[in-house]
Amino acid sequence: MNFSIKHLVTQIFFIGGSFFILKATVACTTEPEVTPAPRAATTKEKSSDITSSNETTGSISGTSGNTSADEEILGDVEVTPASTVLASVDPEPIAPVVPDPIAPVVPDPIAPVVPDPIAPVVPDPIAPVVPDPIVPVKLTATTASCDVNLGGWCVAQCPAGYTIVGGGGDCYSGKESYSDFLVRTYPVDNGWLAGCSTNTKGNKGYALCIKDENQVALIAPDGSPKSNVNAYGVGFARCPVGYTIAGGGGECANGGGSMKASYPEGNGWMLFCTSNDTNNIAIANCVKDVNQRADFTSQKISCDASNYFCMATCPAGSIIAGGGGNCGNGGGSIMLSYQSMNSWVITCSNAAQGNMGFANCIKP
Repeated sequence: MNFSIKHLVTQIFFIGGSFFILKATVACTTEPEVTPAPRAATTKEKSSDITSSNETTGSISGTSGNTSADEEILGDVEVTPASTVLASVDPEPIAPVVPDPIAPVVPDPIAPVVPDPIAPVVPDPIAPVVPDPIVPVKLTATTASCDVNLGGWCVAQCPAGYTIVGGGGDCYSGKESYSDFLVRTYPVDNGWLAGCSTNTKGNKGYALCIKDENQVALIAPDGSPKSNVNAYGVGFARCPVGYTIAGGGGECANGGGSMKASYPEGNGWMLFCTSNDTNNIAIANCVKDVNQRADFTSQKISCDASNYFCMATCPAGSIIAGGGGNCGNGGGSIMLSYQSMNSWVITCSNAAQGNMGFANCIKP
């Protein structure tokens, strides 16, 4: 029994830089296997074997010239360029990759941080600052006296705790001759020197001293500025800046002179001598508060000594610090000049219009 099988063969070739697809239908015929007797093959038989072989293998050469047989074996052969075939093939549509929906990350709710309540800081109550009460300066005065020596002079010393501010002397001593005069009076250390024209018994020197009872002011003298008198026997000693005039006097003994006038003037001390010896000097005693608690001011109080004698008294609120007088009118001189209570006493050697006494009063 003979039968044939047709099979479609497809192959792709790359020729000359292009792809080609070969489609062929191959028919295969099967016959019962016959074992021929061995013999020498003829030329015709060889040709027949080639033909038979071509049928079996599906040769597509077509060289035998048997066109109908080749068509039956090969069927339809179609050669198509690969580029045409590939272009005509519609690829399957690629489904887009849709990622799984990402669920939004919802953070855990954060509980608000509530700080612990801070208790308000209540400062300790501050006790009001009560300033120390301002202690006022309270001045008090005292006097010291001395008896003149054989030279007619002496120095009266202030007691401890007091400061010398002024002084004077008494050269009258109740005599009626009116011939013993004050020739010198001025501060020496913490005391006061007084000198008379004679050494008559009973003549005295006086020191006027003050202190602050509340001990807030520290009263200090400035070293007693001096000034020589001029050719007319007149001298003026001025206090330095920051100091206040308290008392004063001078020296008129040179040339045998005496004191016609000695008294406060402005912020200094005025001196008139009966002698024009220029070695005579005017001396001022100026003070200040080193602690700057008292700002001293001075006030000159006068009295009429035209009838030999007068007393000048300091007003309330001030204290006597020194004094003097002017007895030069009518050619007189000072016989007595010193402190008494809160006043200053002056006695002139003659009675003359214009003679005067002066008290120098200070207050803090």
